[in-house]
Amino acid sequence: MIKNIILDVGGILFDDSKDNIEKILGKDCDYIYKTAYGKEFKKCLLGKLSIQEYINSFQNEKDFNDIKYILEKDNLKKSYPLIENNFEFIKKLKKDGYKLFLLTNITEDSYNYINSIININYMFDGGIYSYQEHLIKPSYEIYNLVLNRFSLNKEETLFFDDKEKNVIVANELGIKSFIFTALYACSDEFHQLFISGRAGQIRDVCIDSTGALIMLLIIYFILKRKDKKIGS
Repeated sequence: MIKNIILDVGGILFDDSKDNIEKILGKDCDYIYKTAYGKEFKKCLLGKLSIQEYINSFQNEKDFNDIKYILEKDNLKKSYPLIENNFEFIKKLKKDGYKLFLLTNITEDSYNYINSIININYMFDGGIYSYQEHLIKPSYEIYNLVLNRFSLNKEETLFFDDKEKNVIVANELGIKSFIFTALYACSDEFHQLFISGRAGQIRDVCIDSTGALIMLLIIYFILKRKDKKIGS
């Protein structure tokens, strides 16, 4: 019987996508996004470097102001917004009696921000945060940590993440894991209208949104089917 659900934050509860950054800046942000969240950003996720120190390292970058804008904690409500449809779905899982846990690569600033939005201690039964533990997905250690700290039985636990590499490692460790599709697809095409050289397509909005909704329904019925099968 499935009793526990472990969730990532970025891409599931909050939108950390390049599409969102392009929407708020109104331009192509491929370089800006890759630069802001490059290899050195890992030090922030591991709690070894503050976001402000990280921002200061870009002072000679031509796109410094844009990089600073998307990283500063005061702007996270725009650069890292809550995915409300997904949050409603997670609240339904809680209401249905599942124990919910977070397992996320996250900076201290982002943790404080999301806690102010969704009240982590109320919504979730526990969490493992990379900046606190100095561990990062997809290391085996961080998955074992969440299982051991909260005494979770693998057979009773599901894990959802938006990145394939994280799901692969979790499955290797025997945790039933799936890639979670977020429900912000319907806005992705709209913001293309404001970016030079791009064109939003209603057809793509419908396809993306329908696909995301189907994914959520599949997850819901997976849970119900597992519970029914074991209880029969």
